[in-house]
Amino acid sequence: DPANIKYVIVSHGHGDHSAGAKYLQDRYKAHVLLSAGDWDLLDRGRGAKPARDMVATDGQKLTLGDTTITMYLTPGHTAGTLSYLIPVKDNGRPHLVAEWGGTAFNFPRTAENFRVYAASAGRFGDIASKAGADAIISNHSDYDGSKQKLPALAGRRPGAPHPYVIGTDAVKRYMRVAEECAKAWIERTAS
Repeated sequence: DPANIKYVIVSHGHGDHSAGAKYLQDRYKAHVLLSAGDWDLLDRGRGAKPARDMVATDGQKLTLGDTTITMYLTPGHTAGTLSYLIPVKDNGRPHLVAEWGGTAFNFPRTAENFRVYAASAGRFGDIASKAGADAIISNHSDYDGSKQKLPALAGRRPGAPHPYVIGTDAVKRYMRVAEECAKAWIERTAS
């Protein structure tokens, strides 16, 4: 029931992520969280945008019932991109999802922008690894295997592995690839 939505955490201030938050805020009075930098980004943009509400900060926790989500500032995709750790359960088994909020290089291709992105990917990868994240999702589902995982989930049989649970090593590799791709672009911009 959408009327039960209390909070909308927006990974970053691009319209394809924030415009729906306005609808949820207006219709259901949900609180909207973005980083300070991305509230500012929304203010400069056009189109539908939620009214400025809650400012998310690095390491901030948001508890919903018995679940606590931790948000991290991971600039790169935008200046105020947020990534999260989300504890979940699958048939009673606990898992930790790392949501990488900054997938894709859609910014001016300068060495400095790629350094910021690489540093954020490395930092969040370390955070996710130390916390034991064993599943990863992306703010852009083209980059987390969702096109294959969603049909697998729909056809999942009792006792079968969850397609999004890929293990701690695979989560670490995913974040390492994000970091290394940005570093490769640093080298490319230098030549």
